Amino acid sequence: MNKFNKSFQRIMASLMILMMIITLIPLNVLAEGEDKGVNVWIRIEGNDKSLVELRELNVEASDISYVEGLKDLEINKPLLIHAIVKALEDAGIDVKDPEVFSVAGGYIGGIGDYRSESGGWMYLINDDMSSSGVKEYELNENDIIDMFYVVDWTNYYTGKLESTSKTINLGEELILNFTAKKEEWGADHKYEPVEGGIVKVKGEEKEYTTDENGQVKITFDKVGTYTILADKQLEEGNIVRPRPLTIEVKEKLEEKEEEKVELDIDKSIANAANWLIKNDEVNEWVVMELARANKEIPESNLIEFKNEIENNNGEFRLVTDYAKYSILASSLGLDATDLFGYNLIEKIYNHENVFTQGNNGGVFALLALDSKNYDVPKEANWTRENIIKELLETQKEDGGFPWIKDWDSDVDMTAMTLQALSNYKDREDVKPVIEKALNYLSNNQDKNGGYKNKWDGVVSESSESVAQVILALTSLNIDPVKDERFVKDANLVEKLLTFQLEDGSFEHNIGDGSNAYATEQALRGLVSYNRFLNEELKFFDMEDAKLIEFPEGEKPDISFSDIDKASHWAKESILKAAELGLMEGKGNNIFAPQEKVTRAEFAKMLTNLFELETFDDGKEVFTDVKANAWYYDAVMKAYKAGIITGKGNHRFAPEDSITREEMAVMIYRALGINNVVEKQEIKDIDKASHGEMDSINLVYELGIMKGDNNYFNPNGKVTREMAATIVVRVYELD
Repeated sequence: MNKFNKSFQRIMASLMILMMIITLIPLNVLAEGEDKGVNVWIRIEGNDKSLVELRELNVEASDISYVEGLKDLEINKPLLIHAIVKALEDAGIDVKDPEVFSVAGGYIGGIGDYRSESGGWMYLINDDMSSSGVKEYELNENDIIDMFYVVDWTNYYTGKLESTSKTINLGEELILNFTAKKEEWGADHKYEPVEGGIVKVKGEEKEYTTDENGQVKITFDKVGTYTILADKQLEEGNIVRPRPLTIEVKEKLEEKEEEKVELDIDKSIANAANWLIKNDEVNEWVVMELARANKEIPESNLIEFKNEIENNNGEFRLVTDYAKYSILASSLGLDATDLFGYNLIEKIYNHENVFTQGNNGGVFALLALDSKNYDVPKEANWTRENIIKELLETQKEDGGFPWIKDWDSDVDMTAMTLQALSNYKDREDVKPVIEKALNYLSNNQDKNGGYKNKWDGVVSESSESVAQVILALTSLNIDPVKDERFVKDANLVEKLLTFQLEDGSFEHNIGDGSNAYATEQALRGLVSYNRFLNEELKFFDMEDAKLIEFPEGEKPDISFSDIDKASHWAKESILKAAELGLMEGKGNNIFAPQEKVTRAEFAKMLTNLFELETFDDGKEVFTDVKANAWYYDAVMKAYKAGIITGKGNHRFAPEDSITREEMAVMIYRALGINNVVEKQEIKDIDKASHGEMDSINLVYELGIMKGDNNYFNPNGKVTREMAATIVVRVYELD
């Protein structure tokens, strides 16, 4: 019995010790795989060499107090400094030696000899300068960190190295673009081409020098994965070394007759349309494309179209909006001269200047007028004749058309202009213009059948350009598959389909992933080609459009996928504000209830709420509210109504988060109540601006904006869920 008791005691003692050990082990150690750190990409560039080449790194919130300047670092989450220390340690740099590596405040004091009074270490997070220090920024999955040393931190540049494609066939030409921009606090410089930059393939001795456009052309004679490097000494001591590119070179398969896959246009159209509908990416153009493809259109989008016209009383600022809605109406078998009681065609031909938006305005104005051969009075501001005359005058010597008269030719705009001129192709003044434009499109087509376009100084292959050219050719009754001018290694339709992914979506550039805009443009091109094959009227000739019946008096159920993230008291108001058209979601069925509301966004809510009248545009009231901004109409309507006055110095600060005090003032002015406002029992009213106390007392008295325990919090920021609750309360006032 004693022997058993002793054995039992030994077992129990061992168990107790084991339990004590277990309690000392952090839970994240026991929960295997629960905390595996954050995966990021990082590179660390000295002025003359790379200290850490671009690499993937798994970073945890480890103890790095052994580094000079990090003794008091709080460890909760993986920070930028954790990634920097780990990358340097992996590169064999002694971060424990303060003479080698040190941290001063939120910045890197120095790494080795890379330290000086005039220079310093800078870093980009996902291509943007971060305002956080290295001990503050919390890492996110797949962050890309570019850290680099500059000799003179008051005068330095950052660079980009981009390519027309990340995957090419053996023997094909790859175009690389090297650009740089000056970094200066308070200024936003654009990337400019780097002439004389050095580009080379890692591991090879040969170097390439960029031309005046910042470009070099490279071909590869071996299959494999290559790393492309670039740098340029811009000024004495300062160097630009952009992030390296990885290019995959594949064997070009010999085309055999029996291996050719027959193009299934119907399937490609169906898959693209289904992807757009499934991912809630159906805009006005997609509705039009579904109609021209004889596909079923979601009722919710038809109702949304009708509401857009009626809620705006048929009034829009841009001629392209009038044109877009007119063409859409025509595609649905409706009359754009009497669209839910509004004449949009008259708004086009009597517009002050349809070319305010450059050729884009003229092109779509003409397409809209011709979509159902609408009558245009001879005394109209803009007849078909003067629109055509204006377009013809913008053709460049190379045959192309520009977006703006003084700009260079552009493939997309040339194709779009041809679509608009297609109804006049046999006219003596138009026929030679069309032939010259077709030659431009043929000459600028790549050997692979596609097109490259230049935006913001960057040249990239574009599926949208291919789609627009297909639309242009079919509008002119030209076969894009058989016309010799447009059949290179691949024809246009074959090329366009190389951008389509398995899920039905299209990419802007191969390797970029699904893109809603590219998918919509591709769908338009494919529908146009399919109509050409079936000998139907061309895409923008809608005389054959069938009348679509609109749901009577029905509205789609309003719901948001993130409604559960809203506070319980706000959910009903969010849905009601959306149903009443007072607020909209943020896209993709998201409401973002906790996101802050900007001053511009609240101005828009007030224009919806009070149905503010139009304004006389053309006068700049606020220096930071430009005519091309989405909020221009709303801000100017609210200004005309006396609801807003700005923040001084002719500024409105549209992107600033609105405070509760500012919101109260706007509501007070909008309500226009002249009664004496009684002082309310608000404990922090003294924190409000003196002139705004009446506004706060009024909204408090009416129950529009309520405080918490009699605190109003005048300077507090307003979230979207708060705004929804407030605008609904105003709407429901007696």
